Amino acid sequence: MAAAELDHEIRGLAIVSRNNASRTAEIQAEMKVHLPHVECVAPNSLEELSQVVRQSAGTADLVVAVGGDGTLHRVLNACDPERQILGILPMGTGNDFARQIGYSGVLADRVWQLSTLKPRPTDFGTVAGHRYINSAGLGLDSATLARRLRMNPLLARNYTLAFCITLAGLQPIVGSVTAGDFRRRGRFWWLLAMNNIHIGGGTPVAPRAQIDDGRLDMLLIDCIPKPSVLTLMPSAMRGRHLGRPGVNYDQYRRITLSLEQSQQWLALDGELHPLEASELVFECHAGALKFLR
Repeated sequence: MAAAELDHEIRGLAIVSRNNASRTAEIQAEMKVHLPHVECVAPNSLEELSQVVRQSAGTADLVVAVGGDGTLHRVLNACDPERQILGILPMGTGNDFARQIGYSGVLADRVWQLSTLKPRPTDFGTVAGHRYINSAGLGLDSATLARRLRMNPLLARNYTLAFCITLAGLQPIVGSVTAGDFRRRGRFWWLLAMNNIHIGGGTPVAPRAQIDDGRLDMLLIDCIPKPSVLTLMPSAMRGRHLGRPGVNYDQYRRITLSLEQSQQWLALDGELHPLEASELVFECHAGALKFLR
């Protein structure tokens, strides 16, 4: 069945990230041209963002995240997927999820494109009480993100640099992974449960992922020698790492990780969350979100 056109008279809310707050008036002016009943709001904190989105469930049928993957992540976790349509106006640094939609051009072009998209059934994942739409991971993924937050902002933009620095001092994940018929107990550098293809500003770590196939793409990197992990990077940048030694990849509705040693962080859509649980269940919610794409 074909997706219905978006009603341009729809009442909605556009949540502007703090990094783009100074452009709120400009964004609002462009919205008025194509989606006249969408109001732009620039929350002062993540707490205010969550509160504003939660309170909008009865009045806003559309919620647009104006920013990057992190803003979209926060909006997803505060919206009501059963009652609200979600969208993204990419103005972040990574924009990995928006890359799947194919935005281009200046702000005016992006707002126009947003207004032409249709609400389509879209998957999202859950783990540890959080929703995510692009990526979930721990080990090398979450440790690299934590490292980038401590680095000089200019250097932090270089994902590969942060990756290499992190790998040098990284301790492996110790535990067991269960997914479908897959069973593995041991030591691992990295576990990802991907809903989309890209992480880190465009690295196609899950080249077979689709956001509407009802499955998460599991990428599990065994505890191979660190130099071997580094040699995977050029292949991963081109999405050609599948089938290499130490790389486990397949698609599942549910992935369970039982930790034998604690991990500090869980990375979801490029956002860090403290990790306290010893068992993590990554689950795909097939078509449970209406997303403009």
